[in-house]
Amino acid sequence: MRFLLREPLVHFLALTGLLFLLHNAVVGEDATLDNERRIVVDRDALLTFIQYRTREFEPEQAEAELAGLTEAELQQVIDSYVSEQALAREARALGLDQTDYIITRRLVQSLEFIARGMADADSEPTEEEITAYYTANPEEFFVKPRVSFAHVFFSGEDRGSDEAMSLAQSALEELRAEDIAISDGARFGERFLYGTNFVNRSGGYIVKQFGLAYADALFDPETPIREWHGPLLSDHGAHVVFIESLEPGYLPPLEDIMERATDLTRSALGELRTREAVQGIVDRYEADIRYPEPDA
Repeated sequence: MRFLLREPLVHFLALTGLLFLLHNAVVGEDATLDNERRIVVDRDALLTFIQYRTREFEPEQAEAELAGLTEAELQQVIDSYVSEQALAREARALGLDQTDYIITRRLVQSLEFIARGMADADSEPTEEEITAYYTANPEEFFVKPRVSFAHVFFSGEDRGSDEAMSLAQSALEELRAEDIAISDGARFGERFLYGTNFVNRSGGYIVKQFGLAYADALFDPETPIREWHGPLLSDHGAHVVFIESLEPGYLPPLEDIMERATDLTRSALGELRTREAVQGIVDRYEADIRYPEPDA
């Protein structure tokens, strides 16, 4: 029994019960039941509930979803709505909407979400805005360079990097002397955990698998193409590489990526208008700043 008295949930239920009794004493039990304990579940309430839960403020879509629910699904929606309303009313009765920081953040997020929804509805960009965004943010559209290559591997885990590099150098001389094709090179080395052939890989992928120095060497314009080259040292050991192709990075023309440019511009405009709307609300208030205290 004593452990129950230490449980926060017990304290919470006791406090809500006390508030309920005090409220009844002031306004009367019947009024309380009518006004505080009655949760009206009608069509409008459920439509609003569905839109907030799905985060899609499309009344027609919500109406179609509501109309298409089975009896069991409808009951589940009703139960969820009633539960949400009951908990929200208890939270307000405890004053959590005024004193609890988490509740405060939720209220702020709700208003920001509404502002963003309104901004998105009014954020269809013009052709001039799309062009301006494309021009100002080329890094968002830049296609990074890609490389396709094969390698012959010698592990440095047990033998050390110097011996691995020496073995790779010997293999390089043999591969060149016998003019070995890229498809036959793997038999001259050791098994590599991540494979032998890599097609159309980005610099980020190469850095993750082999290390920065290895990636820099592969993407170096001076590195020969379509011949055995090396040896290169990676985080795993030594490698002889055969670069099949190296596609340089480039900025595609706007007309080739218009759909993506439109989406990014729309998103940027939505964020801008959301910030403006929020700032407009903030500007309506006066901040009474009392810390730090002004100099005497």
